[in-house]
Amino acid sequence: MGMTSSALYRYYSSRDVLLTELARDGFASLADALEAAEAQSAQRGQLRDRFLRVVRAYRSWSLAHPAQYALMFGTPVPGFEIYAPEAKAEMIRGVNVLFRVMIEGI
Repeated sequence: MGMTSSALYRYYSSRDVLLTELARDGFASLADALEAAEAQSAQRGQLRDRFLRVVRAYRSWSLAHPAQYALMFGTPVPGFEIYAPEAKAEMIRGVNVLFRVMIEGI
């Protein structure tokens, strides 16, 4: 990045604020990928195919972004938990895609 690790704290007030922003960005990226898969599959019809496209998009994203996935869903940083409303809003946006496809199937 062309800066020292301590220079990051000119932009973020603490480690937790930085990690929260990284997690928020990860949730937003995942939600974008799921929404794109949902939109593409909505044009093609069958629910089974739509569901498979969405869950495959989830898997593809997680494999392509292992560090972000670990931060978002694992416990890679002792004592860090994601509580910020902005991060939760992006997480909910992605979960809603999965729920929409499942509810439609029910």
